[in-house]
Amino acid sequence: MECLDVLGKCVVSQQISSDITVNAERSVPTVIQITEKYVIVAMLRGEIHVFATNGTAKKILSSSEGAVWALAAQADVLASAGTDNSIEIWNLATALVLQF
Repeated sequence: MECLDVLGKCVVSQQISSDITVNAERSVPTVIQITEKYVIVAMLRGEIHVFATNGTAKKILSSSEGAVWALAAQADVLASAGTDNSIEIWNLATALVLQF
């Protein structure tokens, strides 16, 4: 098994947690953001899936009504922007929107 160094950590490709399931209509990822604490995946229909860097499922954030096409994360703060002209600022620790 090969190891990929991401942010100084060994990351091995593996199936993500089965705790989070998505239906086929929502299963197209549009953007991925990796931080020291999180792997964040935005989906075509506006959901944002948040995982710990070890692959453990953390949260699903319900975002814009359209696709999410941009993410930026720092520490426990995430900014997301969607095709419905929405911009949301999230607290990743609480999964609450701080501003939109």
